Amino acid sequence: MEKADAVVIIDEKIGRNLAEYLGLRVIGTLGVLVQAKRRGLDEPWGSDPRPMLRRRQVKAVTFLTNSGAKGRSMDDRRTFVLACATVIEEMLPFLPPGTEHRVLDFGLHSSPSRLQASLQEAIDELQDRTDVILLGYGLCSQGTIGLRAGRCTIVLPRVDDCISIFLGSRAAHHEESSREPGTYYLTKGWIEAGDGPFADIEGMQRKYGHARATRLMAAMFGNYRRLALINTGNYDLERYRAQARGQAQRVGLRFEEIDGSDRLVRKMIEGHWDEEFVVVGPGGTVEFKDFFRSGAVVLAPGPGE
Repeated sequence: MEKADAVVIIDEKIGRNLAEYLGLRVIGTLGVLVQAKRRGLDEPWGSDPRPMLRRRQVKAVTFLTNSGAKGRSMDDRRTFVLACATVIEEMLPFLPPGTEHRVLDFGLHSSPSRLQASLQEAIDELQDRTDVILLGYGLCSQGTIGLRAGRCTIVLPRVDDCISIFLGSRAAHHEESSREPGTYYLTKGWIEAGDGPFADIEGMQRKYGHARATRLMAAMFGNYRRLALINTGNYDLERYRAQARGQAQRVGLRFEEIDGSDRLVRKMIEGHWDEEFVVVGPGGTVEFKDFFRSGAVVLAPGPGE
């Protein structure tokens, strides 16, 4: 900013955080109206500014709201999606035509260091031919911590794992966990991936015999009471419903089907990156604290920092 007394008028939380990070003075639309009222500038809203607020919504400046996206609109930015096999199924119905995507091995979840290395390799490869990389991952056992954005912007949901993505928000996941602690979650993608403890049942039976394998599985699921199949409404679950119910019976869990949501997936794809997302601009790095502070835009450190 060339003028020391300049002020940025912006309402969106991410944009405000970025402007403040850059040392700019920030005021919201309501603040402008309040200041005007105090100075006797009633027109054109009269004595009460609230009707005007309802009629006129001031939008944040694009290059501030979406740091590192080179000031382009969502339709103009080159976007690439990196996701695991389970999350990409929820994203594909909403991806704009022509959006490129890549599916990473589902088994990487079992090794956070390998997951981080694979994601970083892909980001390094893509950074010069895309503006934004959408990651279909959350914190994922800290497998996304330390990712470097390079010369593009990376965006990922501010969630602990993909269960929150399937349920629509971190808050929905916490609410479900509080209501029904001891829940083991399944989705169509997880069943198809054939990974996790259920995939080991037959192998354990061959190795240890049916009786011992049954005892081992009971010990593995000793802290669980319910198996919940998440239905996001994006596909027919009939075949998977039967499989999930059978798996629940095999380990002595109560089966229940619960409603999921595509809300968080749609927000990410449509570019509504508010406090529910970690947005890392060019040169920035994903840090653990980014998942536990709201509305932060992560930038490269400035000189001397």
